[in-house]
Amino acid sequence: MEKVTCGRCGHQFYKESWQTKSCPRCGHLARGEQTSSQPCLITTACIVAKALPDNSPELEALRAFRDEYVQKLPNGQQIISEYHTVSPRILVEIDRTENSGRTYQELYERLVARSLELIRMGKEDEALKNYVEIVNELRHRFLHTRET
Repeated sequence: MEKVTCGRCGHQFYKESWQTKSCPRCGHLARGEQTSSQPCLITTACIVAKALPDNSPELEALRAFRDEYVQKLPNGQQIISEYHTVSPRILVEIDRTENSGRTYQELYERLVARSLELIRMGKEDEALKNYVEIVNELRHRFLHTRET
């Protein structure tokens, strides 16, 4: 069996034993492989910055927020779809920088921790606004585009 090291988080795993051929820790796709699952910016920030597992309470709370609040908004599906389109592209660009670890730490604090704080306070609209502002900032910074 071939042992590989994830280019994003450094986790070592046996490629043949992992069904999707992507890192079981962060979902980063092994070179030359394809999968329908795209890496997630928020998940990657949690994994890289805090070494949290994919099923951590933080990620589960954010997924519940997405499914129970964002998805039910009139434009919720569009917000989620745009995120799934732009997130993998932003990840690629972050990973190309020398200070990617610092960027993920900042992303964890500003996006993940702050959004969770707002959600716990019952301020879902502010949590969504925080998310939209930061993703748009990242889009502009790393992809040189703004939300349309």
